[in-house]
Amino acid sequence: MKHTSTTALIIGAGPTGLALGLELAAQQIPFRIVDRAKGRSDKSRALVVQARTLELLHRHGIARDLQKRGNRADGSTMVVAGRAVASFETEAVARLPNTAFPFQLLVSQEDTEYFLEESLGKARVAAAVEGGGDGDGRRVGEVEWGVEARSIVQEGEGVTVVLGNGKEEEEEETVRASFVIGCDGKNSTVRQAAGLTFEGSSYAQDFVLADAHVKWNDPSSRNHNRAYLCFGHGLLTVLPLKHDMVRVVAVRSSVTTKTGSKDRQELKLADFQRHFDAEMPRELGGTLHDATWLARFYLHHRGVNRYSNEGGRIFVAGDAAHVHSPVGGQGMNTGIQDAVNLGWKLGAVARGERPLSFLASYHAERYPVGQKLLETTDRAFTWMSWMNPVFLWVRNLLLPWVLPRVFADVERVRANFWEMSEFGISYRDAAGGVVGTAAEGLGKGLKIHGGDRVLDGRIRGCDDDGEEGEGEKYLLELLDARTHHLLLFSGGVVDDSEAASEGDLHRAETKFAENSRIAAKVHAIFAEKPNGQTGYVDVDGVLHREFGFSKPAYILVRPDGYAAHVGPLSALDDLIRWFNGPTA
Repeated sequence: MKHTSTTALIIGAGPTGLALGLELAAQQIPFRIVDRAKGRSDKSRALVVQARTLELLHRHGIARDLQKRGNRADGSTMVVAGRAVASFETEAVARLPNTAFPFQLLVSQEDTEYFLEESLGKARVAAAVEGGGDGDGRRVGEVEWGVEARSIVQEGEGVTVVLGNGKEEEEEETVRASFVIGCDGKNSTVRQAAGLTFEGSSYAQDFVLADAHVKWNDPSSRNHNRAYLCFGHGLLTVLPLKHDMVRVVAVRSSVTTKTGSKDRQELKLADFQRHFDAEMPRELGGTLHDATWLARFYLHHRGVNRYSNEGGRIFVAGDAAHVHSPVGGQGMNTGIQDAVNLGWKLGAVARGERPLSFLASYHAERYPVGQKLLETTDRAFTWMSWMNPVFLWVRNLLLPWVLPRVFADVERVRANFWEMSEFGISYRDAAGGVVGTAAEGLGKGLKIHGGDRVLDGRIRGCDDDGEEGEGEKYLLELLDARTHHLLLFSGGVVDDSEAASEGDLHRAETKFAENSRIAAKVHAIFAEKPNGQTGYVDVDGVLHREFGFSKPAYILVRPDGYAAHVGPLSALDDLIRWFNGPTA
């Protein structure tokens, strides 16, 4: 039997596992990623990439490339009993000043996974990666297909994993890893080995989907590039893909036989055409043809009791930690955010910057997010998919009156878009989280605390003479995934007499660099154009106002794009003490 070792072993090469690989590559941590499948699936499954996910991928400089592969729907229309009753335009609803990605991207999971794997291949930056391999014939960071975990046992200061490839002349391999992360889906081998429970139940409904080309009845209509949510005899969703294709999803009862067994009859495109004809507005109808995928899924809502084992070296993420209905397009995005949260923490512990106990913050911060996701999607799906005839009659009677009033309130719709985009996730109140705020000295107008998302906004670079330099960019373009970032704000947007001078920010930068035991990149952001000091100008003072910084302040940003610590510039010594502690 062959014996090898690595720092982190990722089991599962779906979007969550690949995203975790990107994070570990950015942290320069040696890792391997294996998957029992023989190769990448050509089925699209998840379709929606939320705006916050795009922001997080932008830390690796790859979000714009993924955007080119997908489609942005012009808007959404609600249909009841074959009649369009309410709609909204994406541009109007998502007109948000603090993100470079005010939209949902529709892109097949197949394309997303291919793109992430391709990006991972370009991100081999750890010491072992720079050598092009690990000395054992493998390219570090390359997905090892057809390899499964036979046993997983934590022993002392590591985890012993036996891998096999199922070949006739198989030689099993024993891997000694500091950490094992299960990104291996709802039937997770890692979760079972870690002794974690997976509580919940199955839905009585299933959903069927078809990815197919469509020949619209009115090819000249401008209403094709829209999402349609149709309430009628059941629930039908139609989502626009590229190249005159749509995804048609129908929810229905999965118990259809007299014995109560699940319906497993072969799906036919004609079945979807009947749903399409019955639920879509007649003037927007069309003919489905040349399907690329027909599938049936049985739905569950389940979650783990913990995101790691008691020994603190075996973790789960993505569907291995939580499965739920596809309402809102949250599942894949939540899994990617699990990976982003865990990746930099593994890096900090592996480098010896933080103790092993630091990794408990992964459960502390992500478990509440997973639980809320299960609760909200379960509530929404139960209401939307209930097949009781009386309920359907009442629902279809009331919705034509209710929906136009709901969607007329743009602020309410915008707030819902904000939540679905996962911008609203915060770790501020996570018990055992690793964030802090020194609010005293910043006044009552403070709008950001430790644990909050660092919102985006436009900045303008300046050269050493204070003249315009780099031109405008977004703040988050500065915040790569490799390290912490310290943002120093001059203040003075309301009263310029309260603004810190260029010298004040320069001295703060020097003090932090000389006294912090963990490196961070420092960026000075001025309310007005500085004279003679390299930095950035906050365009129109938007960032100062959105953060509530009328006075000089700082934000220490974690590698995952969330605020680690927030405070007035005068409390920089407190920040340094906190950051040098064991749990920051």
